[in-house]
Amino acid sequence: MPAISKVGSGWGTPDYADLHAWETAEQNNTYSGVGPIAEVSGTTTLTANLQIRDGWTLGCTIRAVAGEEFDGNFGGTHANIAGAGFDVDVRVDNVSIEDLDVIGDITSTGDTCNGLAIDRCGVQGQQFLNLALTSPVSATGSVFYIATGAQGRAIYVYVDCNLDHCTLLTKDTTDWSGVIYLRSGPTVDIQDCAVYAPNNNTVIIHDTGTLTGDYNAGNDALLPGANSITTLGTDDFVDYANDDYRIATGSELRGAGSAGGDIGAFFEPAGATVPAITDIDTDEDIYPGQTGVVITGSGFLTSGATVRLNSASDGTGTNVAQTVTTHASDTSITITVVQGALSIGTVYAFVQNTDTEENATGFTVTLSAAPGPEPTITDVDTDETVALGQTGVVITGTNFEAVQGTGGVRLNTQSDGLGVDLLCTETAWSDTSITVTVPVGLPPGSAYVFVQNDTGDENATGFAITLTVPAGYESVNYDGSTVPEPSETLQEMALTDFALTMVNGDIGLIGTITDVTWSPNGTYTQTVPATVGDTYYVWDNSTSTMYGPHAFTLAVQPTLSSPSLTSSGQTTMDVGVTTDHGSGTWYWYLSESATPPSAADLKAGTASDAFGSKTVTVTGVQTDSATGLQAGTTYYKHSVHTNSGVDSDIVTSTGVETDLAANITPVLNNLRQQMSN
Repeated sequence: MPAISKVGSGWGTPDYADLHAWETAEQNNTYSGVGPIAEVSGTTTLTANLQIRDGWTLGCTIRAVAGEEFDGNFGGTHANIAGAGFDVDVRVDNVSIEDLDVIGDITSTGDTCNGLAIDRCGVQGQQFLNLALTSPVSATGSVFYIATGAQGRAIYVYVDCNLDHCTLLTKDTTDWSGVIYLRSGPTVDIQDCAVYAPNNNTVIIHDTGTLTGDYNAGNDALLPGANSITTLGTDDFVDYANDDYRIATGSELRGAGSAGGDIGAFFEPAGATVPAITDIDTDEDIYPGQTGVVITGSGFLTSGATVRLNSASDGTGTNVAQTVTTHASDTSITITVVQGALSIGTVYAFVQNTDTEENATGFTVTLSAAPGPEPTITDVDTDETVALGQTGVVITGTNFEAVQGTGGVRLNTQSDGLGVDLLCTETAWSDTSITVTVPVGLPPGSAYVFVQNDTGDENATGFAITLTVPAGYESVNYDGSTVPEPSETLQEMALTDFALTMVNGDIGLIGTITDVTWSPNGTYTQTVPATVGDTYYVWDNSTSTMYGPHAFTLAVQPTLSSPSLTSSGQTTMDVGVTTDHGSGTWYWYLSESATPPSAADLKAGTASDAFGSKTVTVTGVQTDSATGLQAGTTYYKHSVHTNSGVDSDIVTSTGVETDLAANITPVLNNLRQQMSN
């Protein structure tokens, strides 16, 4: 049996910390007719070139441990050989490198490397081979990739090579770089390979060399084979921008290879679903050790997903696996937060589902310091009732901290703190007691107090209090008259001819109107919608006192339509009208004149032939009956609808005649007959 050694940071107790130590210890060993095997978990970092040369009589194998194999996505998490600037330098025969993410070049510049095999790997550098060999070097199902500005070639060879189902590409835009570079007469056979260069230089033959093969795909016409295609583009990869070089499910390379197979090294699973994160813990702010953190999104599938936090948005920075406590559904995963080696601040979340798909760009989340004790409020002003604008209000509790620092007190209209919010002014602060001045701007009624201490901790649920209008201030209504009277209403939210002295910018309204500007003539404009029926109190910002005592209730003017009048006898009529408001009072007034009276006379019935009123409880048609009328007389009906002190426009019906008296009907009929003759 071969000897298998554990190498790399992913092993709890590795046999060798890195490949340098393994190479030194194992180079002269053979095991049951084969060379030693290094199984890499996590990262093994090169601190110099890794030279596999003397003492490796039967060669060796360097491979990823099961479960950490490279999958075509350089942005994913795999076993890898790291160490920028250092190479894996193979100088003996029968060396196999399998399933690894190799960050650096694989080279051989001396001695021999017959039988070198690179299988299912990702090589972030070039394969440079400059030897005389008796058997070709092979690469199967591997990705060779040159990063932007690296100015290398994915395959740079003087020797014969066979490449099967490989992906070869560069992001370097230098014209001369190329992807496959042949020198001194080698024969390189490529079969079912995808080759991409941004400047259409997939192949460069420096002096002599032969490129053979078929069923390849490139973005130029330099690849061999009658069945090769020349339309390869970045959209053929799952995520070219973020170094995920798996061939996408919808790519033309799928099914275009030999025997109906695919072209390229790695492939997006058929029908694969890519996770997308839309929310983490509602506010994207988490802390180490926090339990019950819910990640919401899509494409998580139904079980087995993994979650990681990374210091880089592309997932290539410091990586820490999170503890998944519940994989509830395709759209929800619950975790316990693990900080590990991550620093407090901005980190990025990744979800990988059981299709091995992962969001290419991390979801931004803030990793905050673990919270201290939450402030607790036990009392506000002894009876939890305070007036708007009140000073010296004492809040009692615990965990406020001795020094205010960045702490503060706020009032909110909702117990969860997500409603309309105003800050209090603090005049004294200790760990158990805070003295504040209550702001104006919230409506009288229920409100909730929140204390945030200097470490940013705040009570999760607001402490309930009642806001009142200061003593001595009473509610009055106003409709635009010169002098405000208790019976009037602020009509249609239009305030004009206001009799109080006002200074532009100094007056506001306490209530749901929170942004009001006054002009010198008393007209105001509002930028926050008000609520009909709510009461609003005037506040003078220049003196920080209630302005009044006056308050205003908003109302809307009703609209009347379809006035009706129908004779129901010699002295009676049915009256009706349609209104668009379901409250207030409808007044009707009958007279022999088509000219309507004033609204005041209409409601009082002054000089009418008949009048009446009805309470309005629903919108639509309103009806009533008029009595005491004269037979054979034409009447007109005038109507007005008053709602919270606001009158509708007066509407008037057409003239309608009551029935004639029975004892004069024959005489009138005879007269009409004679007149017609």
